[in-house]
Amino acid sequence: MKQAIEPHRIAATRKFLSRYLKSQVTIVITLAPKLSDPFSEKYFHPLRVATRRTRAVVWILKHNPKKQGLRASNLYLKKLGNLLGKIRDLNFAIADAKNDCLDDGELKLQHMVLEKKIQKMTGLKPLNEFAKQIKIVQDFVGRMSSTSVMKTREELCGLMNKHMHRKFRGS
Repeated sequence: MKQAIEPHRIAATRKFLSRYLKSQVTIVITLAPKLSDPFSEKYFHPLRVATRRTRAVVWILKHNPKKQGLRASNLYLKKLGNLLGKIRDLNFAIADAKNDCLDDGELKLQHMVLEKKIQKMTGLKPLNEFAKQIKIVQDFVGRMSSTSVMKTREELCGLMNKHMHRKFRGS
């Protein structure tokens, strides 16, 4: 038997998702341009975290039957997150190379190539396109009906149960 969720919990869930998404998107849109010319390590980590958190919300919404605008915004976040992750890995590799007195020239060259790719992705045109796409997602969250919130929740609960079943079964 399905348990009914009180309407105030559904409204609170929708409100939380909306606010959380807005706060993380604001961080991404604010910090992304600050990475470019010259590349600034200062904004690197907070942008990486906000990108990951925004993707998490988009992932949750992906399980909604009436999803809108998720593919394009998720693709941008995925590409940006992958580049930021590679830069992070290179930063550690460069630090390790210095500690071990190894030549880090090739690593620094790879770092510069990735910096250029990030600068291209965080330019005005791609960032404006992302802002348009994520606005569709934000509007969608604000308009989610109670039924839609419930279906998303049910889908996620089903995924969690399936995952837990696999984990404990050992496969």
